[in-house]
Amino acid sequence: MLRRDAKLLASCFFAGILLTFTAMAQGPLVFPTPSTCSTLTGTTNPCSLLPAAVNTPFSQTLAASGGTPPYTWTVLSSTQPLNQLGLSLDPATGLLSANNLISGGGNMVMQVLVTDSGLPTPLSASENFVLNIYTGLASRARTSVFPQIAAGAGWGTTIYLSNTTGSAASAQIAFRDANANALPLPVQSTQPGFPAMTTTATVLYYVMPPNSSVVIQNTNSAGPTLLQGWADVLTTGGVSAFAVFRQAFPPGVLSAFPNGGFTEGVSAQQGQFSATVTLPFDNTGGLVTAVALASISNLPPNVTATVYDINGTATSYPVPSGSPLVTLGRTAFTLPDNFPASANTRGFVVFQNMNNVNGQGTLSGLALNFNSGVFVSFPAFESATTQ
Repeated sequence: MLRRDAKLLASCFFAGILLTFTAMAQGPLVFPTPSTCSTLTGTTNPCSLLPAAVNTPFSQTLAASGGTPPYTWTVLSSTQPLNQLGLSLDPATGLLSANNLISGGGNMVMQVLVTDSGLPTPLSASENFVLNIYTGLASRARTSVFPQIAAGAGWGTTIYLSNTTGSAASAQIAFRDANANALPLPVQSTQPGFPAMTTTATVLYYVMPPNSSVVIQNTNSAGPTLLQGWADVLTTGGVSAFAVFRQAFPPGVLSAFPNGGFTEGVSAQQGQFSATVTLPFDNTGGLVTAVALASISNLPPNVTATVYDINGTATSYPVPSGSPLVTLGRTAFTLPDNFPASANTRGFVVFQNMNNVNGQGTLSGLALNFNSGVFVSFPAFESATTQ
């Protein structure tokens, strides 16, 4: 039976016991590890770091294997001094980062040495790296909003970014929880041709070469804690974005998945944000529609909902008091439990922010349709006023 509550997305999940073992380091010191350098063919051909852009944060952790950890990281040489670019290399972690990359006049090539902690004679290895730095990118602006992010307790969210233009682009994704606080999300990002990046972050930055893509997946699906919130996507233009939710069911929870399984739902459209958002719903034949709303302006929201059933009958409701929507926050609830006029019928619901000054009272919405084992999403539509 579907569990319907204000969290929108919740399910049972059995967490197993994870045992970890620390093995003795074996073999020679290898730097970088093969998986962290897709262009590794020897020291004469530099490894490619993740692409970077001026006026954009940068972060990548170099990796080695073998020898005796911990390792020490040192820059032996560089075609441009790292500090002139705003870059630094952490000698203890191998994190190469910049809070805001500074223009240095083109690409940078550096040679990095890693040394292990072996005694009496430490091992060392070095490699050349090239950092491609893009300049002249436009300022980022909001192009997409995902009012629902679900991660953990069997739930996974995958975000896809695609730059379909012939020019480089920049993207930023910020995660917030229901109370507008920054939401730390454990994720792994993959850009074809570059090493995967695993981190826990509240804001992610990407520089995307022409005709490239990025895939971002949460890494805590098997954990017991469900993290929920919303994501704000800003890009320099020409970047499309959409999200896929995935639910893992343990064996025996649903008869349709006796050995455990997955269901998926795609967030229908990117970039649907307006003072008024319209969401279709279908609460017939055992289906239940749940919605997520995000307030993406700095104005305190005052949201009303008007339900139009299959016959065109209109019934107005406030947003449920048990699921308040705050400035830059997010709420989620099932429609029939909170809007009785939507029970056992189809139609659409119009959410309107009555506190809308000069078009600034923007919302974003997503509707998910559930039955006993499958969920799909409905598209969101922008409308100027309630009908």
